[in-house]
Amino acid sequence: MTLDEGYIKYDIDWAPGPAPDVSAARELDRWRRPLYEAGLIGEYADLGIGFGNISKRCGTPGQFLISGTQTGHLARTDERHYALVTAVDIDANSVSCSGPIKASSEAMTHAAIYALDDRIAAVVHVHSKPLWQS
Repeated sequence: MTLDEGYIKYDIDWAPGPAPDVSAARELDRWRRPLYEAGLIGEYADLGIGFGNISKRCGTPGQFLISGTQTGHLARTDERHYALVTAVDIDANSVSCSGPIKASSEAMTHAAIYALDDRIAAVVHVHSKPLWQS
């Protein structure tokens, strides 16, 4: 079995800069915190691999704010831990983002979900070991 370390697997065009939307980042943290406390977002400590992420539509149409790469270990997040995804090209395997941190390795997956329906306002990706145990 090959270990997937959870790092970015797409070409990223990151424009480092200030937090793109402080109020949206605070809202995402309010929703993220109970997921972290339940162990649905976190880090596999023995592997040093973070898991789970959260995003919401934000900015101009087609853009969204998403938790940054390798932030799963944080109990609390703030605007420093989110990136604004400004463009995604699935065929070219590329993501453009801005902010104080690179977008999550799952940014392209979130973009694909948002593309399904304009009514999708947020995406939450968690890991739950009990769901897979029978």
